[in-house]
Amino acid sequence: MKSFERWTIDEVERLLHLREEKHTEPLQQWMKSLPMLTEQERAAIEPYRRSLEENVYFWNEEELKIRFIGPILEQVRFDNHRTKSFFERPLKATVNDIVLNGIVGFMVATGKGTPQQPYFFLQEYKPQRGRAGDPLAQVLAAMVAAQALNSPMQHQTLYGGYVIGRQWFFLVLAENVYSLSKGFEATQEDVFEIVRILKQVKVYIADILNSQSSRTCA
Repeated sequence: MKSFERWTIDEVERLLHLREEKHTEPLQQWMKSLPMLTEQERAAIEPYRRSLEENVYFWNEEELKIRFIGPILEQVRFDNHRTKSFFERPLKATVNDIVLNGIVGFMVATGKGTPQQPYFFLQEYKPQRGRAGDPLAQVLAAMVAAQALNSPMQHQTLYGGYVIGRQWFFLVLAENVYSLSKGFEATQEDVFEIVRILKQVKVYIADILNSQSSRTCA
């Protein structure tokens, strides 16, 4: 048994048989097909950007989550009649005879009280100081565990990201290939791009669910 926080990227690639490709089509499509923000949305985000800019070096992990990450995720409103956002939920699966388990910081999934079919993961919430571990490996291990729990007939492309202080990174895992975005600086104008990227995830999840419903009805 190996918990998510103990993985390194070398172990993920070797033991879970993942490989990285730069600028894959799913990642490029995600980064360029972004909804616009209204002036009201930008105005709502700006106070959180300023607060992060002033405090990012001093906040601990919980303060970063409560005072910045949570409010930013609320701007996207992932919760609806088909999906919900879940914080600090356990996930466990066996892959290649290895038990993967751990707590996922944030995921968007179907289900009411318990996550069922996950589509998006956000991991880490590490403060700017005192960083430890391998955040890319941790979120990938969680995404591989989710793939293993999904039916083979279900969509196997998963979206994810991780946060280290002011920097946000996004990634796509399609089958056994992952691709990582550049870093986005949340204390700068990038914060609006971060929200647009998250909003596009919501669009993708809706498209996947609609596609699954169509196949069920066919």
